[in-house]
Amino acid sequence: LTGTTFLLVSWLASSDVQSAFAYVVVWFLLLGGVRPPFELQSKRRHGGAPDSDADQLARLTHAPAVLWLFLFHAVSLCSLIGG
Repeated sequence: LTGTTFLLVSWLASSDVQSAFAYVVVWFLLLGGVRPPFELQSKRRHGGAPDSDADQLARLTHAPAVLWLFLFHAVSLCSLIGG
């Protein structure tokens, strides 16, 4: 369904509609990318994510998982601001 929507917009819509569609999709993705680090932080706080990306990176690099979580937050927020 999503692929069909993108295909139809790219083939049938005017350039103004294509630009507006792309703008909405990009902001949807940018805003959607901010939530997962907060969810991961909440799960880690309650002990529900022992094999999370942050914990796996901590085991591989010996840098604390909190540092990786901070990096996830920083990248998502900087991407949102830069977007």
